Amino acid sequence: MLQEAYYLFSSWDPVGRAPLLSGVAYYDDSIIVGTEGLLEWVNENPGVDVASVIREGRFSCVWASASSLVAWCDDMAQETIYYYEDAGRWAFSNSFLALARELRTRGVSLSVHKGALAAFDIGNYSLFGGQLVSHQTPIREIRVLSNNHQLKVTDLEGRQNFSLDHRPRQAQVETLDPESYIGGLQQFVSSWKGRFSAMAEKNLFDHYKVGLSGGYDSRITFALAYQGLSGSTDRYQINSDPKKVDDLGPANAIRELYQIENGFKPSNPVRVNGEKAYDLWKLGNVGVYLPVYLARREIPAKAVNVHGGHFRAHAYAKMSAQQRLSVIQKKLPGGNVPKREFAEVWCDAFREMDVDMDDPRAMHQHYLNFRARFHYGRSWYKNLSNIVMTPLLSAKLKALSDAFIWGGGDMQQVTYDLMYLLDPQLTEMPFDREEKRFPSEVKARSLVKGCALAGRVPIGGGRVYGGGITGNDTEVAADGRCRSLAELGRAVSDRMVEEFRTEGVAAVDCGLADHLSFLKMRTVVKLGRESSSTRALLSWWVTRAEIANLTGGRRDI
Repeated sequence: MLQEAYYLFSSWDPVGRAPLLSGVAYYDDSIIVGTEGLLEWVNENPGVDVASVIREGRFSCVWASASSLVAWCDDMAQETIYYYEDAGRWAFSNSFLALARELRTRGVSLSVHKGALAAFDIGNYSLFGGQLVSHQTPIREIRVLSNNHQLKVTDLEGRQNFSLDHRPRQAQVETLDPESYIGGLQQFVSSWKGRFSAMAEKNLFDHYKVGLSGGYDSRITFALAYQGLSGSTDRYQINSDPKKVDDLGPANAIRELYQIENGFKPSNPVRVNGEKAYDLWKLGNVGVYLPVYLARREIPAKAVNVHGGHFRAHAYAKMSAQQRLSVIQKKLPGGNVPKREFAEVWCDAFREMDVDMDDPRAMHQHYLNFRARFHYGRSWYKNLSNIVMTPLLSAKLKALSDAFIWGGGDMQQVTYDLMYLLDPQLTEMPFDREEKRFPSEVKARSLVKGCALAGRVPIGGGRVYGGGITGNDTEVAADGRCRSLAELGRAVSDRMVEEFRTEGVAAVDCGLADHLSFLKMRTVVKLGRESSSTRALLSWWVTRAEIANLTGGRRDI
């Protein structure tokens, strides 16, 4: 499925304009895996408008016909498409760097967008400062395709017409009575249990890696996988981080409750060398995401990582969009121009999302389109270790939650009701922090309390289309591959240091970094400090050097 992890389509090279599905999509009971699955599904559903109905999942899709080509991502923005268009020339890719390099090769003049690049100057590589904050990338000519748009190229009498078309939003839940609320949660649980069951029946994966921490989200995804796989302990492995002491108690308690013996498994062995890992990191991250997470192989293991990624984060949305903009601008270094340009791209993001900045939901939507997209998403790159599945990042669950929350409820209530529906015992188990324990008023308000299906929602139907996931732990036995993640990290850090030494000054010459910061970083490099923070700073420099070179700012040194 991921032998070619990233793709690029352009008007310069019309060869290969074939349908493509990178990832996994869901439609009713169908589980559509990769391009093979898409073609198989379409063959059984002739005449269907693929771009209109393939929306749920974790994917990017390119659908080609005799006279047109359409490209889009899933409605929850878990994958990303970057695009360029000017004077009839166009190109798009799921790798920002691959697209920028292709444009340079084709003679396109690229320029820096300092406002977009300033997103990485906030100084916090987690909620803010770690990823783009708008659809504008650090290269002015390249933008991110928003999740409510699609790219369309139409051939009319030999002339290509490129357009950016609105995608109609998924049907929203306008009114929510108790019956439809409970029914919606039950349908979500049944569907996901059915998907796990169908994938297991087809042996799509050798096993399922389920992260289990001390919080809400991982507990829900664990229960979905456990029940969908009918408690077959040879099908899944529970992963908890032994370094997070607060997680261990709740995770162990749940394993004891379900009598699960397999506990903390070692990480997957590394199956790629440092050079290749560094190149993959750049293709997946440079220009769009700073923290360094390394792909451990070129082809994924035949395993799935069930991840608790969510579409809401309270800390991200604790300020309004205007308040957050003011706070960020105060943190930005330099003069007024970057601050003003940053404000322009920030406001532009909300316009392109069709969200009013004064809407109390504005920052929730921003989180989904940017933080969640680049942290949980970047699907092709993240999938290079294990195929990633994120049940909670569901447009249907979000619509149901939105109707409940903006109707006067809260997310903790939805979380409690969903968890109770899966297994009432899970709502009473300890969490990593005492304040996460569900208060009595949440329990009293629950609409699913006493529901006849609590703890035994039936497994829904499901059929898998495709399934060419051929990776395993012995593939990609590249010469010089690293033996451990620590060794891989050191190899990549060495490459970043080398690139800083040879290319870092290009960022200074191009005005993307100041000379004093360069000297400070050079001192850190000379001292040989190896840490995650040092690697994050190096990624900052590598990003700027790459942008400088791509936009013609390089000086021979």
